[in-house]
Amino acid sequence: MKAHYVKRLDVTATGDIRSCWITGLVMLSSDELLLVDYQNDSLKILNVRDNTITTRYKTPGSPWDVTVINSETVAVTLCNIGKILFMSTKNGLTESHSLKVRTDCRGIDHRNGIIAVSFIIPPAVQILNMKGDILRTVKDTSMFVYPTYIAFRGDKSIIVSDCCKHEVYELTIDGHLKATMTSENLKSPRGLAVTSNRTVVVCGEDDNGRVSMIVPDTKEILPLFVQNVQKPMSILVCEGDNKLFVCEHRFR
Repeated sequence: MKAHYVKRLDVTATGDIRSCWITGLVMLSSDELLLVDYQNDSLKILNVRDNTITTRYKTPGSPWDVTVINSETVAVTLCNIGKILFMSTKNGLTESHSLKVRTDCRGIDHRNGIIAVSFIIPPAVQILNMKGDILRTVKDTSMFVYPTYIAFRGDKSIIVSDCCKHEVYELTIDGHLKATMTSENLKSPRGLAVTSNRTVVVCGEDDNGRVSMIVPDTKEILPLFVQNVQKPMSILVCEGDNKLFVCEHRFR
């Protein structure tokens, strides 16, 4: 129920022209994180142990979120040009290929050869295969307003956070609504992480630094107390290392 504060990591790099805004992150190894810096149109590899940026890659569009495809590949949404960019992480960062999607794509997650992507204008969720074929589209405007992040919860469920409706949804892989999760303590939900026991950890950007946990089965929303965090935007849970990485929506 509590996260013990360890340290703040510096995510600035040579070549940055704006304040950093880390909107997505994944773990590449026990020492390395891949960061998505939306403000600076770049991907960065951060060595956590040394607290240094070892690689900075300028993307051909504005990146928003990232997911791991395999041990050597990640996929990044480029929201302003409507692409999913696949990057090789072997020996730094190099472009592999891309898939064309709609513009205003935001959140992305991958599981067993299936990619889930959220879009904000018009609001929708799409399920794709690795070739970019659309397997399913959910565009219920009565449900979605601004679905910015998405995460698989096992093989058959998808979690979507909507920061404008202050709600988190659970959908089936076929696009049917399973549950709507909301609370007075869940404000502007953004970044998501799903643990091995299917607990959803979600950032509440406009809730005084609150990170919440949504309990499996009961859907109860409980506070996870995190020290020294303001406006949490994106999050990464590393259960094997017992670590939690939180990125803030706060320009320095």
